[in-house]
Amino acid sequence: EDVRDLYSNGASSAPADRFIRGVVISDVENGNITGLNMVVQDGEFGIVVRFTDTNTFELGDEVEVNISNLELSDFNGLVQVNGVPNVNAEKIGDGTLPTPRDATIADILANADAWQSTLVRIEDVTITGSATYDGSTTVSDITGSIPMFTRADASFSGNSLPNDEVIMTAIVSQFNDPQVFIRSLEDIEE
Repeated sequence: EDVRDLYSNGASSAPADRFIRGVVISDVENGNITGLNMVVQDGEFGIVVRFTDTNTFELGDEVEVNISNLELSDFNGLVQVNGVPNVNAEKIGDGTLPTPRDATIADILANADAWQSTLVRIEDVTITGSATYDGSTTVSDITGSIPMFTRADASFSGNSLPNDEVIMTAIVSQFNDPQVFIRSLEDIEE
């Protein structure tokens, strides 16, 4: 929260002697996030950490990252700590994944900036726009619709979309406009 507030108030870099600590909610192993990025959540807030090299942190790792004097920026609206040397981050233990926030699509759209880089759980959604997860699809519930993006490198990108309504756990993201992405097919409850 403090780092996001710094950025919101105009800071372009973190102050000296600044660390973030949280639980990794992204899953680099399943490939639906670039290996340069890691999404960390602490309580109700999250942020993207963009490394200078591929990272090996796993879903659920509790990490501490030295962000002293590093760039705070956004990539198409997604707030990040950018250019983090890999040696600045360490696993400090096995963390407990945060409980996803129960939300509707309308809730996510109304709170997209505040909820960026955090987990949400959306009930009774349909996923349309393609035969498979690969690329851009649309997630809809009775309150609205939001784009979902799946990288071609994701282990599940070629899997067929569900035909019926599902319960989805996703990370709130941004690419010019709000969007969501899942970490693996375990995020879809049919």
